[in-house]
Amino acid sequence: MPASHTQHQNLLSPRAVGVLAAVVTVVIWTAFIVVARASADPARGGVLNPFDIVYARIWGASLVLLPWGWWLVRRARRSDPGAGSLLGLSPLPLRTTVLVGFFGGLLYAMLAYSGFVFAPAAHASVLMPGSLPLWTALLAIVVLGDR
Repeated sequence: MPASHTQHQNLLSPRAVGVLAAVVTVVIWTAFIVVARASADPARGGVLNPFDIVYARIWGASLVLLPWGWWLVRRARRSDPGAGSLLGLSPLPLRTTVLVGFFGGLLYAMLAYSGFVFAPAAHASVLMPGSLPLWTALLAIVVLGDR
């Protein structure tokens, strides 16, 4: 291995990477909740309804994740030509891709943003991250048949 590659590899310790990942996660969740609540609250100047916010979220995520999905499928098809679905944009089977996209993307966002119209951001900051593991487990049982 070249010396520069080894030096670059040891730039951050595994602990530092873990702490950085935790900080980034907290920042993303906090920004998501605060921006969504402010956008949906007419008293604070928010003029977007839940549909508008979902539209922006889906398009924003698509611009980032579709190229990444295309790259993952291309990589998977090198070893298995039949891998991937949805026009080569998802490494998962079509049924799983559609169900995860509907429940984890569209339905989740619509419920969350609709709730921001009625509840303060403080409630969302406790209930949403706290209940996410429960909903993930329930949907894994229903959609994927996990036990």
